Amino acid sequence: YKDAKATYKLKLSASKINFKLSGDYYVSDKITVSAENGSVGNYKIALSGDVKSEVYKKSGNSFYVRVAKNSVKVGSSVNVKLSVDSTKTIDIAKRFDCGSNYQVLTPNTTDTTTLKSGVSISGTITLKGNTVKINKIDSETKKAVSGAKLVVKDAKGKEVATFVTTDKAYTLKNLEA
Repeated sequence: YKDAKATYKLKLSASKINFKLSGDYYVSDKITVSAENGSVGNYKIALSGDVKSEVYKKSGNSFYVRVAKNSVKVGSSVNVKLSVDSTKTIDIAKRFDCGSNYQVLTPNTTDTTTLKSGVSISGTITLKGNTVKINKIDSETKKAVSGAKLVVKDAKGKEVATFVTTDKAYTLKNLEA
C-alpha cells in the first residue's frame, strides 16, 4: 500500500495590508482566507507590529484589520503584520500498487492526517502632516519683516510654534489637519 499525497496551502486575498482612514480608525481592505485545495479548516489570526491592532468585522473567512487613529502620530510610520496559521484534518485513501497502475481501495481503508499551513502579510501606515511656510510681509514695501515674534496656535488654541521672523519663510512641518 502507498499513501496518496495530500497538500494544503493557505492563501490571503491580499499581498499586503492597505489601510484607509475611517472615523477614529485606519481600516484595512477586506481580507479573505482561502485554501488552494478545498476548505480552510481551523485557523488563527495573529497581529503584531508597532501599534496595537485588532481583527474587525470577522465573518466566515473574511475580516478587516483596524488601528486606532490616535495611536499613529503625525510624522510617523507604523507597521502591522498579519499572520494566519491553520490546521486541517483529512482522510487519505490508501492505494494499492499494481506496477504503473494505482487502484483506490474502498473508503474504509483510509488514514487520517493533519496538515498545517501558514501565511503572513504586512502593511504600513504613514501619517505625513501638512507643511506650512510663514513669513511676515510689510504691507507698504512688500518685503519680508525680520524680528517680529509670531505665535502659531491650532484650532483648539494650543500653541504649536513660536518663532522670530527673518527674511526667509519659517516652515512648520507635520501639522495635523
